Amino acid sequence: MSVTSCIDGNDYKEGLSILDPKKQFWYNTSEYKPYIEKWKYRSEYQSRLKKANKIE
Repeated sequence: MSVTSCIDGNDYKEGLSILDPKKQFWYNTSEYKPYIEKWKYRSEYQSRLKKANKIE
């Protein structure tokens, strides 16, 4: 199959369920919300969460 055919979802018999998901930051999604409280103490997440006003 061609790349265009794949992008159009033709290689899936059901077709594509979501064409282009909405762009959003991970810290604004409901899937990650339960983790923010735990991650606010981890250095690799602190600066990003502070900039997003998710933590103080």
